[in-house]
Amino acid sequence: FKYPATKFKICRVKRLEQMLPNLCYLVVVKFKNIKSKYFNHFLSFSKCNNIKGGKYDNGRVISADELECTLTDIDFKLILKSYDCEYEITECYYSVLRYLPEQFINFILDKYVLKTKYKGVVGKEIEYSREKGLFNSLYGMAVTNNIRDEVSYDDILGWEETPLTNEEIIEKLKQEEKAGFMSFATGVWCTAYARWNLMTNIMKLDQYVVYCDTDSIKVVDGYDKSVIEDYNNKVKARIEYVSKTLNIPLEKFAPVDIKGVPRMLGLFDDDGHYEEFITQGAKKYAVKELNKKGEEEIHITVSGVPKKGASALKGDLNNFKDDLVFTFEDTGKNLLFYTEGQEPVEITDYLGKTTIVDDKSGCCIVPTTYVLGKAREYANLLCENSSRRAKFVE
Repeated sequence: FKYPATKFKICRVKRLEQMLPNLCYLVVVKFKNIKSKYFNHFLSFSKCNNIKGGKYDNGRVISADELECTLTDIDFKLILKSYDCEYEITECYYSVLRYLPEQFINFILDKYVLKTKYKGVVGKEIEYSREKGLFNSLYGMAVTNNIRDEVSYDDILGWEETPLTNEEIIEKLKQEEKAGFMSFATGVWCTAYARWNLMTNIMKLDQYVVYCDTDSIKVVDGYDKSVIEDYNNKVKARIEYVSKTLNIPLEKFAPVDIKGVPRMLGLFDDDGHYEEFITQGAKKYAVKELNKKGEEEIHITVSGVPKKGASALKGDLNNFKDDLVFTFEDTGKNLLFYTEGQEPVEITDYLGKTTIVDDKSGCCIVPTTYVLGKAREYANLLCENSSRRAKFVE
């Protein structure tokens, strides 16, 4: 994959067919009468503006009379591939495409090699954690916004945020262009490529997909396994091409793990088999699977709830439903909230020693619970009249 090489310039592209393959584009597009072709939907409601007549699936747009959004050329192509629509490009900018600097590519691969080498090795837990942290931070470095409003603190007025003026923003952009270590666009296009890879496979497996995340797809029996095999083969061919073109050893793209198994970047792995699966929406699902002893175990993935919260289901996946309460006893989770302007208070510790605490501010830690639920629009979509396995019909 290639990324924007220079800062963007204005151009007058009006149709997808006018976009050149050696350039990347940033476009502002107005869509009309847009409607998904698939069960699974790509366009995020939170990334759209001026939506009229929208219908949604767990935060994703199923259809709309009108909407507007800012897109990379990759996402624009994905929308046109997965939605029927009319469109108008109101703004368009372009940049030349190129590979990332070879020094940076090699650094990424070095971190990946070490992370793979230490994973699961007894006595190398610290080294693994360090290399994993360094590897994972590479993306974050590319999408960190260093241009932010000024925040100041006054003893009387407290915290205050002062928005930057347009002139200040332009000046900081110039400074960032000279001093910035990485281009923000690198991270944006990296995400767009990853989304394309995921969603194009989801479209091919559409009716069998029961859940997907940013890097995974969960499917029911009956799906065409050749879809994933073909995709993996294409990834291998691409990596072999880049390895040869940039003269980087192929082993750096596919280091071996502790068991001597090559772990090539970018491939879909077989994540195993679930006996049962249930979801309440994004980042909310529970599974029943067999452990190495052949015994059934329940595991959960719920944003904000520790894994050990699975005990709240009491061994029954059917309990994973609206209004399920994950108590502190289930999760051990605490809630932090900050206090200001505290009055002096006299406290006595467990040894009987008494003192006056006169801190003006502090942080309070209290046990907390989590109540499972789903968005109303998602609930309506799952109701009897909407849950038939057919393409969306208004």
